[in-house]
Amino acid sequence: RSLRAHAGSLRLAKWGKLLSPKHRVRLAIEAKQFRQERCVYIANSNMVKEDMLRTYGVSEERILVIYNGVDTDRFHPRLRGEYGSLVREELGLQGELVVLFVAHNFRLKGLGYAIEALARVVAGGKRDVRLVVVGGAKTRLYKKLACRMGAEDQVMFVGVTASTLPYYGAADVLVHPTFYDPFANVTLEAMASGVPVITTRYNGACEVMTEGREGFILAEPTDVARLAECISLLADAAQRKPFQLAARRLAEEFPLQRNFTETFEVYEKVLADKAARR
Repeated sequence: RSLRAHAGSLRLAKWGKLLSPKHRVRLAIEAKQFRQERCVYIANSNMVKEDMLRTYGVSEERILVIYNGVDTDRFHPRLRGEYGSLVREELGLQGELVVLFVAHNFRLKGLGYAIEALARVVAGGKRDVRLVVVGGAKTRLYKKLACRMGAEDQVMFVGVTASTLPYYGAADVLVHPTFYDPFANVTLEAMASGVPVITTRYNGACEVMTEGREGFILAEPTDVARLAECISLLADAAQRKPFQLAARRLAEEFPLQRNFTETFEVYEKVLADKAARR
């Protein structure tokens, strides 16, 4: 299918979901939850907070934003030394630029556009690049897409894996051209591993990033020209180095402990307010 048809199927899927009785019941339950006058809500990004305000009319002071955290010891640049060579050997790679894509919902997370962007990079003369796709089971359409665009040798499907850690160790860049993510954990995991990220403004995690420092933020997931340009910019190891360092520094600001502490503080405040009302 063409990417235009692919985008059209996304819209159809969205409307089909909205018309689903099961989904409508879920929305009704969710709306009822937001009508609780004494509740405090935690959003994991300002994007989600804005969705709450716009959709349910919750007063702004009742929504607190607490960003996700990452295990900065588990996800660490040393993964390159521990797993990089091993994974590359298993995949039959040597000095190629490894562009990593990690997701299960390929359509929502923009895999089709990542493949087209990679094809543009290859068409531009850089053939020593591989898009390594981790996760998901329905790969047939995407394999056909890669073949149709002349990039079948550059796109590798790993499938579902018990751990993504080894693949962060082998990656040079993470691409996540998502259509919607409240806060994609893969973003922080990659950065904690010293891997620059290319994502979109529809990923709540982009709020903690700075354009052109830890990676790049696309205005639209469908902007394959810009995605291809960003991949090319990060292809040079010397140019990529400051991005890697900046990515790790940023991830260190969001350890799991910070998330736990901030969340616990909200619970303490709610309990204290409840006790004061008695």
